[in-house]
Amino acid sequence: MSKRNIVLVLIAVVLTLVFFEVITRPDYPELFPTIVEDYKMNSKLMNVLGGYRTYEYFYNKNHLKKDTLKFQIKIIGRDKSLMCTGYAIKDELGKWQLLSKEEKVSDEI
Repeated sequence: MSKRNIVLVLIAVVLTLVFFEVITRPDYPELFPTIVEDYKMNSKLMNVLGGYRTYEYFYNKNHLKKDTLKFQIKIIGRDKSLMCTGYAIKDELGKWQLLSKEEKVSDEI
């Protein structure tokens, strides 16, 4: 087999894997980055947290198939963190919309 054929086979394998990943991946709740950006724009909250460092999110992937999703988003600052616990619901178009949320600031980072 020539080098050209090997390269073509490798490209085909990579494209197949990428296609498979996109097709089989459940819908990621795109509202998480929006919620985080809203928190980052809150200067009083950012002062309490000691600025913004990163965030983490938690949810049960099996619930993505349903129409209601319980989630947690942890905003991590230099001094403190904020835990946001909430619910999202799928609209008629299959997009996740925020239903409710509660926040709690913690010294735990």
